[in-house]
Amino acid sequence: MKEYSDCPKCDRPYRSDVFDSCPACLETGHPTAAKSSKVSQVSEDSNLIKAVDRTTYAIRSIALFIFISLCSSVIGYAIVGMGAGNSVSCAVSGRDCSNVGLVTFGWIVTLAGFIAAVRVGLSELSKSNP
Repeated sequence: MKEYSDCPKCDRPYRSDVFDSCPACLETGHPTAAKSSKVSQVSEDSNLIKAVDRTTYAIRSIALFIFISLCSSVIGYAIVGMGAGNSVSCAVSGRDCSNVGLVTFGWIVTLAGFIAAVRVGLSELSKSNP
């Protein structure tokens, strides 16, 4: 139901269910005029958009962290497995194969990937702060 009120300053009617005070006084720059509720709605919408942007960056940081961690772990563990398999085959055949370079390299790849994932995740997370 529409409710009309008369402005005490300019005597114009306005909808009091939509506006806090007379919009005609607001347009003319009357010093006692208050902001309309439509203006506050725009402010609430911009706050909502900012909140959605912060959430998007936070979710993106989690997704990037998981993706980079998993990829580096799979690659690193595959290299470790190849190196361990080579060491086992040397031990079974009786040869002296003290080649642990591949295993070490695999662990370095895994660790470096995890460190990169943390750095990328934190940089994306810092973008979510206003």
